[in-house]
Amino acid sequence: MINLQKMRASEHVTCMLLALACLFSSLPRAASLSFSLQSAKDAGMKINEVPGMGLGAFAKEPIECFAYLGEYSGESMTLDQVQARFWGKRRKDASDQKFTESRKERGETQTGHYLFEIHDGSFVDAEDTSVSSWCRYMNHADGGTQECNCRPFTQTETDGEYHGPQFYTIRDIEVGEELRWNYGKGFWSKGKTGKAVLLL
Repeated sequence: MINLQKMRASEHVTCMLLALACLFSSLPRAASLSFSLQSAKDAGMKINEVPGMGLGAFAKEPIECFAYLGEYSGESMTLDQVQARFWGKRRKDASDQKFTESRKERGETQTGHYLFEIHDGSFVDAEDTSVSSWCRYMNHADGGTQECNCRPFTQTETDGEYHGPQFYTIRDIEVGEELRWNYGKGFWSKGKTGKAVLLL
């Protein structure tokens, strides 16, 4: 037990600072935003609950028609990897097992609902929020409807650098409006793969 009456003033200050340090170190720290939520904040988008759909992306400012929104980014995968990791069409190898264990340890899901098939047969998986952009939060709207206000365009290669599907608005967007695009027939009909995938 410390005898406070026999301590000098400088010792009192040191003791108080140590006590405060112990107190603050035991307080829960604010969780940092996932990469996908931070990218939404950086892009001026708001991620909110949407009844019946989970989360959705909303404009915090007006956006003009044909404006660049962002890239559908995540983990690039081959068809072979997708078949093992999501569709159960191939036995998982050590790399696939490590992938699954990493998702489980970090509390990330592995449903395959965020797979975007590219024209060259590769895929972008935007399910892992620690490596995916905010574009993963955009919900579906039927093409040709007022709700469908943006769309992806094919990836490009600039100076050898790969870019995933790029999203642009196809009409003016108002403040507070949800950004939605047509997921394509492959998502609903399950396409040639027999599984739901997003298509350009």
